[in-house]
Amino acid sequence: MRLNRFFIDAPLAPNTTISLPEATAHHVVNVLRMKVGDTLTLFNGTKTDYPGTISTIKRYHIGVEMHKALPINTHSPG
Repeated sequence: MRLNRFFIDAPLAPNTTISLPEATAHHVVNVLRMKVGDTLTLFNGTKTDYPGTISTIKRYHIGVEMHKALPINTHSPG
């Protein structure tokens, strides 16, 4: 299963819905051909991932329901 992860230059929080920027929405719909119900991960440079589900698609407006915040482990093993 492919992990689709996108940088969003905006505040992110669990249990909220965010609209993707137009360029990202275009890529999600036209290149990756994702649909309502598909999962993706958003991040904004705060060392936290926000997994979510596409809840709406209307042309270049995509709503993503974010479920929770997952800290990113940036340390290499060993």
